[in-house]
Amino acid sequence: MKKHNGRLVVEGIYNYCDRWCERCTYTSRCLNYAIDQEKFGDMKEKDITTTGKIYFTNIVFIRTNKRHC
Repeated sequence: MKKHNGRLVVEGIYNYCDRWCERCTYTSRCLNYAIDQEKFGDMKEKDITTTGKIYFTNIVFIRTNKRHC
């Protein structure tokens, strides 16, 4: 486990992410969820369409690619 802005997150848990955060029981320990909350607000409280989910997933892929290339 490591810390991100004062909260413990499970390293690598995002590797198993299906981007259905509103159904996930691990959001309190997920780095992707924490970053998305900081950037976009609480996703669980928003009614997001499939297009919106694809857009947000694309942003995560772009961020991940920039970090690892």
